[in-house]
Amino acid sequence: MTTATNRIAGTGTGGAFELPGILRRCQVTHPTRQRSSCHTLMTTPHDQPQPAPPLLLVPENALSVRSAHLRHESLIKSFALLYLLPGPMFLLSAIGWAVAGDEPSAALRIPIAALCFSFGTLLLWTGSGLRKLDKRARTAATILACIGLLGVPIGTIINGCLLYLLLSQKGSMIFADEYKAVVAATPQMNHRTPIIVWISIGIFWLLLLSGTVWVVIQALVGQ
Repeated sequence: MTTATNRIAGTGTGGAFELPGILRRCQVTHPTRQRSSCHTLMTTPHDQPQPAPPLLLVPENALSVRSAHLRHESLIKSFALLYLLPGPMFLLSAIGWAVAGDEPSAALRIPIAALCFSFGTLLLWTGSGLRKLDKRARTAATILACIGLLGVPIGTIINGCLLYLLLSQKGSMIFADEYKAVVAATPQMNHRTPIIVWISIGIFWLLLLSGTVWVVIQALVGQ
């Protein structure tokens, strides 16, 4: 009985082959529960169903939560333009300093160009992050706004308003992970920048690029 149980007919050229020991014990000990028992014994940890990762729960009142914070969210994203617009200006200034003539000397021009490039990159990253409601951009904007308070009186007013938007209770909620789920659940309420803002940006860029090209041409001609 044991021999017959331990060997079964194979379909290959080798004829019969021995079952693994764990299956042999299963068949001999529990012949009437062969399938269920053997399946349980042969199940590996990798075969066990893995628990699903925790999901971020979307509140049932997502629409009302978004409505209560949408104006605050729009103001923060609009303030991001304060960083997105000057950012390219500093990058172009870095190019201007790098290709300037012999005066001032290269020992002074190169550090200034590197400083303008770094600051311009920081402004662009911060502005883009605020538009995406990134927590890291919120921290960077808070630091920059604190420095901007020194620009009395206009800088103090503008950066004071930005600090209120970032650090208020609604500001903390907007940059929280839960609010990202609220935004994803309410795509019909997506923030839109007014067309007049985009027109103003286009005019600003046109004037900025025109002035920068003129400065670079004058610097090259003067060499």
